[in-house]
Amino acid sequence: MVYTDKQIYNHGDHIVITITVQDVTGDNAIMHIRDSYNVTSSPIPIPVSDSNTVWSAPFPFEREVFAEDTYHVDVTYGDLFASTSFQIVDIGNVVVPIWVKQVAYLWANGEVSTSHYIDALENLQNLGIMQTSSDYYEDDPFIPYWLSGITMWWLGGLVSDDEYVTMMQYLADNGIIHGL
Repeated sequence: MVYTDKQIYNHGDHIVITITVQDVTGDNAIMHIRDSYNVTSSPIPIPVSDSNTVWSAPFPFEREVFAEDTYHVDVTYGDLFASTSFQIVDIGNVVVPIWVKQVAYLWANGEVSTSHYIDALENLQNLGIMQTSSDYYEDDPFIPYWLSGITMWWLGGLVSDDEYVTMMQYLADNGIIHGL
């Protein structure tokens, strides 16, 4: 048997899946997530070491990857097969793609340039996640150093994606961030 922690998810939610088996063989369960068009994810191996195995998605549902749709979780464990379904409903949550967060982390730790982080933020604009009306575009990108601390708070979950994006829009619109 396979269960999800709820039937309806929104962008930004993490799915939790429970796989229940009678006999633990030491093999991995193989999970696929499939959309209503039968487009299937790559296999996701899930180690099964107990009769109830709980797996939590490491990343939230992103709009760019998971459209509003009904999805199916298909799990194979040895000769056993189980499936369940869930829906993703778009309620307009701001969800920053994980790759942008990875670039933000590298920028906050001084491992990539400000212009590289500005490029990632421009992608948020292209995706419609962030809108700026900045007249402060310059050839020399600038983000104040003090913003790296707030960026780390955001990456640590102390600031929401919505709050962070709203702040970045404000700072760009008011000329504190240059290059967007």
